[in-house]
Amino acid sequence: MNYFSKMQDQQQIIHFCHIPKCGGKSLRRGLIEAYGDRICLFNPTPLRVTFWEKILYKCLQSKNFIKPYKYINNFDIVYGHYSFDFLYSSHQRPIKRAAFFRDPVEWVGSFYFYHKKKFQKEFNKIDILQFIKKYNLTKGYRIHLGSFSVGNLDFVGITEQYQESLKLYKKRFGVSIEHYHMNKTNVVQKSYKEYFIEQGIYEKVTYLMKENIEIYKQAIDLFKRMQNETY
Repeated sequence: MNYFSKMQDQQQIIHFCHIPKCGGKSLRRGLIEAYGDRICLFNPTPLRVTFWEKILYKCLQSKNFIKPYKYINNFDIVYGHYSFDFLYSSHQRPIKRAAFFRDPVEWVGSFYFYHKKKFQKEFNKIDILQFIKKYNLTKGYRIHLGSFSVGNLDFVGITEQYQESLKLYKKRFGVSIEHYHMNKTNVVQKSYKEYFIEQGIYEKVTYLMKENIEIYKQAIDLFKRMQNETY
């Protein structure tokens, strides 16, 4: 079977990694309506990236860490903030992996200002460049992919092409997802790229985010290939 052929195996389980600030809140609502009690909302780790890594690497060193999660077999999709490595081999059913990706400059800008607004006391003390370094966002996408590459994924969505991504999801998995518009607040009232250019730090931001930018380019390429193969 061609890699990009529509999967027909009804026993498959979808591991859908929700990378924060990629439109996941809207997607989660749509997935809940589509899958009902067949979706597992799984968030084994906090939203702080530094703590993610500590938990992830500690778990990967343990041969038994996946055993408590075998209940996931009761669901058709597992959606949440986790690395693909976190649930790797946690059950015997065929695994299909999915994730949305966003332009890394817009992604990190959204991430920063979200935390700056929600946790003012802590985040008003650091600028965007310090934020990226302190919370290891230079490897943000890599942390979620874990040991997998973009090419290992069975579905990729692109936040900037959200509606087309939902259409692709239906073609890939046969499930229609309603398009909701949630959590669209942009603190700077313009694209974060424009904001960073005005602040004279765009080049510094893109340098720090270069690994994420490369992964994003790979995701866009795969997205286009999947569209061409599926449609």
